[in-house]
Amino acid sequence: MVISNSISGATVLGAAVQAHTVHGGITLHTPPPPPVPRQLPRRRPLVDRHDLTAALAEVLDRDDPLPVLLTGPAGIGKTALALHALHARGHPPGGQLFADLGAHTTASPAHPGDVTARWLRALGITQPPPDPVEAAALLRFARRMYVGSPSDLRRVADVADRLRVTL
Repeated sequence: MVISNSISGATVLGAAVQAHTVHGGITLHTPPPPPVPRQLPRRRPLVDRHDLTAALAEVLDRDDPLPVLLTGPAGIGKTALALHALHARGHPPGGQLFADLGAHTTASPAHPGDVTARWLRALGITQPPPDPVEAAALLRFARRMYVGSPSDLRRVADVADRLRVTL
């Protein structure tokens, strides 16, 4: 006799119980949480950026930090400045997600769907949905679940140099 039970049509995050009738107790054994992602590359050297690093630190040290947009021509040090500021903050409890979008390489730039899938896997979702819209929605949901609440999202540093698609 073969008995099977499956959940279809939905992505399940965590344990799930499907039962018609239960006699006695239910014990769930859940896997340990995934490791906290620490994806920031090494800190890059900065020269004569004291004013910018101080201004960025002031924004990031707020209780409710404002979004920061670093702009400028290629190679001016936007990513180096962001990495410097994030490394200076230490390791936030929620981890860090990083994506090098390959804008300055001879290869084609990274596809937003590939970046989203990598970030979902880093957050413990082993089989990201193939649909980019569904994957982006799951990433937003997973970040909230992973970090604790939308107000704590600042603890996860999403550094994406020249990201053209809003997730």
